Amino acid sequence: MRRILFALVALAGLSLPAFAQSFDETVSYIQDRCVGHTVEYPMGSRTLSSTLLAFNAEEGGSIELTRMSNEGNRREYSVSMFDVVGISNYRNEIIIETRPDSARGRLIGGNRTNSVTDIYFFCPNPDRAVRAMEHLVSFAGDDPFAN
Repeated sequence: MRRILFALVALAGLSLPAFAQSFDETVSYIQDRCVGHTVEYPMGSRTLSSTLLAFNAEEGGSIELTRMSNEGNRREYSVSMFDVVGISNYRNEIIIETRPDSARGRLIGGNRTNSVTDIYFFCPNPDRAVRAMEHLVSFAGDDPFAN
């Protein structure tokens, strides 16, 4: 009888949907796993590195991040969540694809802000970071006026 009861409880537990993380928990997850971590990546015959210095997001608003390369260049990026059209990764690089002319990038110390179509940063465990980013963007919902 105990075996049957245990099997029913286990089966019921498997059929329940996973508890979805809140917006703030998802932002914290990305911050904890990506911010402050230096990731090396190959670029031709050289090995470069990049560190995500800051990551923040506003529910229904924008994603903002700051990253630094091994040369010391710091760049800031921002994009509205409604303008994110895809998120992917290649090795340890997280790529946020955006609508044309919707994202902004700026070299810190420079006086120019440029329009960019892709925002990227590096993170250990990129598959998990991509899933977290997708979940984060899903909070924006569908914007009926986006197209």
